[in-house]
Amino acid sequence: KLTFMTEGILLRRLAGDPWLNDFDCIVLDEVHERHLSMDFLLALLRAIVRRRPSLRVVLMSATMNVEAYSAYFGGAPIISVPGRLHPIKVVYLPPKPEEVGGREGGRRSREQAQDGAELQGRPPRCGAHLASAVPEDPSAHRQRGPQRRARGRPRVPG
Repeated sequence: KLTFMTEGILLRRLAGDPWLNDFDCIVLDEVHERHLSMDFLLALLRAIVRRRPSLRVVLMSATMNVEAYSAYFGGAPIISVPGRLHPIKVVYLPPKPEEVGGREGGRRSREQAQDGAELQGRPPRCGAHLASAVPEDPSAHRQRGPQRRARGRPRVPG
């Protein structure tokens, strides 16, 4: 049985099952993203593994300091899987003045980048990582879905 959950949910599960007896293996991805819940979870997992060596913990990240994490977990083995780098062209499109500071600015820029790629005869591939201190609008989840399309392309909520 495979169960996917956030580190926050796993921390809640620890409250009811402090030795994680329901699990044989815990896989954590993106462990280089340091935040309170991940750091707390790593500390708890290290303590659990010391008392329950049968529990396997797999830590994954493309950019973490593997030696430091291995040492933290008592010399855990390191498995390195080489990846491939793909060429990336970064294009900066300024948002319209009325969109600065709002959520629409990021959405408009993605649409402009996709439209520009189509005009140049390239397939529109656009990824955007937009940081925001404002939590995502919960109503956006109701709008998502594989059938939601705009101008023949999937829409990515901004």
